[in-house]
Amino acid sequence: SVLKYDYSNGKLTKFTHLKNDNLICFDKVNYCFEYDTNNLLTGIKDAKGNLYSINYNSDKASKVVYPNGENYNLTYSNDLTTVSKVNENNVTIYTEKIKFDIDNGKVIEETDVDENKTTYIYENENNPYLVTKTIKNVDYQELNERNEMVFKTKEVVTTTDYNENEDVEEEVDEEGNVTEYSYNLEDEINKHNPIRIVTTTSTNTRSTQNISNERFNYNSFGNLTEEKDLINKTITKSKFNESGQVTSESITNTETNKLTSVSNYDYDDLGNVKEESTVTDNIESSQTNKYDSMGRVIISTDGSTNNKTETAYDYLGREITVSLLNSSETVIEEKENTYDENGTLIKEISNGVTTNYEYDNLNRLTKKTISDSKGSVSYTTTYSYADADNLNTGTTTINTTNLYCEKTYKNNLDDPIEIKYYDKNGNLVREKNNGVYKDYIYDNNQNTIITFEMDNISSSNKKISLSLYDENGQNTVNVQNASISNGKFVSSSTSLVTKSEYDDLGNVVRETDAKNISTGYTYDNQSRVTSVISAEGTSLENQTIIDYSTDADSNTSITTITDANQHKSYEVKNAAGLTISTEDEGDKDDTSDNIKTSYTYNKNGNKTIETFSNGDYKKYYYDSNNHNQLMQTVYFEKGDNQLGKATLQTTYTYDLKENVTSMVDYKYDGNNAIPYHYTYYEYDLNGTMTGYAEINASSDPDEGVINNHKLVYNYDVEGNLSEIVYPTSLNDEITSIKFEYNEYNWITKIKAKINSVDKELRDYSYNTDGTI
Repeated sequence: SVLKYDYSNGKLTKFTHLKNDNLICFDKVNYCFEYDTNNLLTGIKDAKGNLYSINYNSDKASKVVYPNGENYNLTYSNDLTTVSKVNENNVTIYTEKIKFDIDNGKVIEETDVDENKTTYIYENENNPYLVTKTIKNVDYQELNERNEMVFKTKEVVTTTDYNENEDVEEEVDEEGNVTEYSYNLEDEINKHNPIRIVTTTSTNTRSTQNISNERFNYNSFGNLTEEKDLINKTITKSKFNESGQVTSESITNTETNKLTSVSNYDYDDLGNVKEESTVTDNIESSQTNKYDSMGRVIISTDGSTNNKTETAYDYLGREITVSLLNSSETVIEEKENTYDENGTLIKEISNGVTTNYEYDNLNRLTKKTISDSKGSVSYTTTYSYADADNLNTGTTTINTTNLYCEKTYKNNLDDPIEIKYYDKNGNLVREKNNGVYKDYIYDNNQNTIITFEMDNISSSNKKISLSLYDENGQNTVNVQNASISNGKFVSSSTSLVTKSEYDDLGNVVRETDAKNISTGYTYDNQSRVTSVISAEGTSLENQTIIDYSTDADSNTSITTITDANQHKSYEVKNAAGLTISTEDEGDKDDTSDNIKTSYTYNKNGNKTIETFSNGDYKKYYYDSNNHNQLMQTVYFEKGDNQLGKATLQTTYTYDLKENVTSMVDYKYDGNNAIPYHYTYYEYDLNGTMTGYAEINASSDPDEGVINNHKLVYNYDVEGNLSEIVYPTSLNDEITSIKFEYNEYNWITKIKAKINSVDKELRDYSYNTDGTI
């Protein structure tokens, strides 16, 4: 492709991206730039000719106008810059402010669209431009002793200290957690790289605990060569080539002192990753990549299946086709994309489905049309600023104006199927979906704290839900069926209340359900659950203990669960996280009744043998080309035979998209496998099952027999089940069932075809809230 630049009076006026350098080239996009007499940029036209214009006042930008007429107005004073968004009807939607120190231009205060303020303080003596403290207020809520929702505000302060090199030495976050950084100041190359980072809980908590504790080493080029995680007990080591690229990475479990995984990377001459592989406890995975001249991946090959993904790009670097091929180079799936001049997706074809998109001059989606062999459906979306009457903004309602509104229509119906209103913060404050209205209220952390659900906007019968958050943003209380009393939101006798309590690390330590029954939890220093206390604080309290250990010889992790009756169960996992055995202990003094299952895997992580307590076992066989495709299972009864006797077998076949197309069950007569049950499956291009047949037979049934036993599923273009056709082998007078839906995809009719005549079985009508 070719990049072309046009200038006038030293100013860039046009940028053109062409497919080639032919004298006549129709595949190109232009971006144009306009200037005033003072050589200030006044306009930018995108590739579709939409104009974004800029106005100035005394050489400062005073207004930015978007193609639809919306604009941002900027005003300046000595210490204050104000930015106001104005809609296309010239109505101010919101205003943001930034306050400066007039002596040095430092930002000292920001005010957001809801008038929330953040203050910035600079107290570093060596560099007065480094922020050392921020101050802001955060909202939180509590349920008081009268079960009233109480709104509170807390001032939150963060601090940052720096060392002599202006690197962060200590940070205190909004929750009061402290992070300390250490450096090797004598290492000139790595003096800015931390060698130790420790984060601890706030000094105001019950006891100070480590949240994270890490150590770092670097080589003489500044590359991170070793990272020690003292909490999770791992060491990660990395090696680099002369270009500073990682060539290998290994992770060691410091409890067992054994490698858990090793990854290797190989690069081409341009520095692209040509091949990457990972081995985790003998489980292997790999991927190879091939690139075009622009460094884009054009072929990616999965080492375990040999499946390939081939990607083609247009001259602007956009994906135009993505093809998935199996190990035999047969195309399994293909996707085609078409874009407009601005690079926005306007058409995609995949699995027989074509989706077209249309946009307005702000690149907002205005129409989406989905088409396939069954028909088409369109969704049209309009955007505006609109009024919302009776909007719930607290214990009362108000009529609000100029909320950003999106309405979505289906198939050009007069009434929208979905309406959404957003406040000036971009929060969804009202929606109508599936015939139900919901209003939402937020705190200044953008948490949804109150939800109203109603049949219509004038309804006094509202379902109110409350979600309360503490000052750390943790959800502490949820109330269903709340009510309003004396101007407050309250939990009443008909409400369902659930509560959560947290420890200093943010782990849930107690959950209380709607029946006021509590469940408690304890944790280790890796935040793993170590005990569960059910019915905590009652006569029915019981405790389950979870213990974690490792076995250095086998490089495995063992989870032991002890229930309230002291029965134990064990799960052993290898370093790849695969379960290699489970065991349930019955009588702790008699291991003969233990139920144990063991598993072995191949290098791709697929289960190959499953061994049961009585010695019986099940073997799994996979396709030699696609190593992840299960082809056969065989069940062996151990008996007196050391190798076991094969008794049951199941074989599988697949289509090109790796959907199971048949499953045949066998019983063994001596060494002979005799089929007795056949199951067949059919799918559409999207992988949705469209046919299903089960046949009991001792030999392969022919196609006619399969069709006589087939259950057929038909779907409409939206994926709704439209018809079930019953097998002819049933010889029933009812041959099919049909379903009809309304614009919300709610079922409206069920019809049966009886003796070739459609007969209506059921008819559904709905209230506005979607109830039948």
